[in-house]
Amino acid sequence: MFPMYNQEKYVWSLDSPERTNEFRSALARFEILHRYGGVWFDPEMECINPLNLDLSLKGFVVDDTASVIGAEANSEFLWGTVVRLKQDQHILSNDSLAAWHMHHAVSLHKEVVKMPVCKFFPHDMNGRVRCDLSQALTTYHW
Repeated sequence: MFPMYNQEKYVWSLDSPERTNEFRSALARFEILHRYGGVWFDPEMECINPLNLDLSLKGFVVDDTASVIGAEANSEFLWGTVVRLKQDQHILSNDSLAAWHMHHAVSLHKEVVKMPVCKFFPHDMNGRVRCDLSQALTTYHW
């Protein structure tokens, strides 16, 4: 893989059993999307209706997760996330801080669209339906 801005943290995580693949995925996901642009869906997600996403958007996210992210190449909000991850020493002990940093960066960039949660997470963690499934684009296999 290309040299990463957060290469040191990524390499450190390979030798640290407490670091998970989720941690490495977060570091790589933000850098890859920043560099090349594209759309990220967590592997636990399943498309249940055609996506028909507006790919002309500068960027989009869903609520307070990093499970669905779309951005053009060289996106400023993703670069802000990458930089914040490098600066935060607590990220080494808390995987969930990656999503927090992304949403902080999003708050500084009004061009990033916040997509409705129900479009991507129509069920809660207990499997209860919380939205009209015919309007949902994906479901998440908790």
